[in-house]
Amino acid sequence: MISSKVYGKLPSNFFQAFSFNISAMVPDFNHIIDRRSISNINKWKWYPEDVLPFWVADMDFPAPRPILDALRQALEHGILGYEIAPQSLLELISGRLYKLYLWDVSPEMVLPVPGINIAYRTAASITCQPGEGIIVQPPVF
Repeated sequence: MISSKVYGKLPSNFFQAFSFNISAMVPDFNHIIDRRSISNINKWKWYPEDVLPFWVADMDFPAPRPILDALRQALEHGILGYEIAPQSLLELISGRLYKLYLWDVSPEMVLPVPGINIAYRTAASITCQPGEGIIVQPPVF
């Protein structure tokens, strides 16, 4: 259990992010989706029919229903710009890091970034002196 002494008062909906209908999140691997015909450029057209190019960052099954529903709701709202992470999200991330890994990361230590490249640059600027660098081993997502 997350200690309120360490993390302060958690938002009332904190644990909602940890609970979901597992059956809604399990993809149907028996349903075959024709990925070769959905766009002009995709990995499925680069290889012969007998090759299954299962790349790490490209899903080959539909997104779970709760994710599709959340995306539809966001699209229907109509405003798709960047947002500033609310304190409740930082607290959620902090609590989840503790729950999953027993990492003691306070919400103030969580630094939201809009992409992995900015995260690498930020980490390098914090940890490296001028003229030093870091190695980034692809693939990076």
